[in-house]
Amino acid sequence: MKIKRLLLILAAFTLASCTNKNVAKVDPTTAKVESETLNLEQNTNALKLENLRIADIEKYGNIVLPMSATELLNSGFSYEDIVTVSFLDKKIDMPICETFFDVDNGDYVLIAEINKDNNVDKAIIAITMGDFATTYNLATKSIGDNGVGYKWNYINDSDKTCTFTIELKEKGGYHEEHLAHKLIRTNNREDYKNLTDEEYANFRMVKINEIGENKLYRSSSPVNPEISRNTYAMKATEDHGIKSIVNLADTELEVKAMATYKDSYYSKQNVLALGLNVDFNSNSFKEGIAKIMHFISTNEAPYLIHCNEGKDRAGYIVALLECLMGASFDEVTNDYMITYYNYYNVLPGTEQYKAIIDKRITKQLEAAFGVTELSKADLSKLCENYLLSVGATKEDIQTVKLKLQ
Repeated sequence: MKIKRLLLILAAFTLASCTNKNVAKVDPTTAKVESETLNLEQNTNALKLENLRIADIEKYGNIVLPMSATELLNSGFSYEDIVTVSFLDKKIDMPICETFFDVDNGDYVLIAEINKDNNVDKAIIAITMGDFATTYNLATKSIGDNGVGYKWNYINDSDKTCTFTIELKEKGGYHEEHLAHKLIRTNNREDYKNLTDEEYANFRMVKINEIGENKLYRSSSPVNPEISRNTYAMKATEDHGIKSIVNLADTELEVKAMATYKDSYYSKQNVLALGLNVDFNSNSFKEGIAKIMHFISTNEAPYLIHCNEGKDRAGYIVALLECLMGASFDEVTNDYMITYYNYYNVLPGTEQYKAIIDKRITKQLEAAFGVTELSKADLSKLCENYLLSVGATKEDIQTVKLKLQ
């Protein structure tokens, strides 16, 4: 197919030499600019923007491109496209999204942010909850002049030699993952009149396959008031006589410092406070799993597993326990998705429901177990092998099986 050559004239911000330039003070909306000719190759399968220099570096290391989000989108790219970003000797695939909330922490993203109310129209390359400029040695951040603010000092003339190329990899390739992120929750009890108090707290008993009655529960946090569900979760914790609690979100010091903890029912139970991040592949999280298995094996039921929402970390740990206890893949995913109904009213049979299963719990368990086609796999055996690989002992695993029956 004949490739049409178009010339795209874009504004590129004037950059001074590398050392001691306070890039952070450049205002992308008002900075003096010089014209720069960039090449755009476009057909039904290929889009490419070349020679994009660094226009600015934001406080947390995000790279501001010398073009607006509007210009980026008008050039043929769209939200949900996956693009390959090339610079120096690196090539990184990332989606085009509207906000950081559209990707997971640690993921790369090309943000095309348009907010007319705040006069924002910018395109940035970033690592969510990370620092792109520092990660790739493009610049170092220091305290600003006279000890005020900050400034970025370019490394090895990166401002002159580092240019970015953005090339389409897959049109709309981020659609399903985007659906899994497009979730709206409120913290107002009145917005959830169709739910019981326990459902509003995402509190429920897990009784699947070999897991017995009143043995295992999951919930949002009974102590953290951040999402306004703690009082409901605390009442349910007491009503169901929970004896042993795994808190995945907070450390012991953090829990004891909470005003909601002192003299509460929670404070009188056995609590394992791990303060884990949401990176299930990290060594710290894997070590936490081994600690959980030992805690359950050495304490009495009923057990409660919770993080803040009882959604991600708690959802993953409970799924592992369900697999260990002989649950089918459908049983695991059905329980997992109750949370998304409780918080976001995501209904079975919808495209979003399937996308969340595929891009969340399926992806997570496949990564842990090292297999695909989970619906056909022996989940109990795979889970036991995984637990052994992260440091759980055979004795703890067998004891947990007995205690959850």
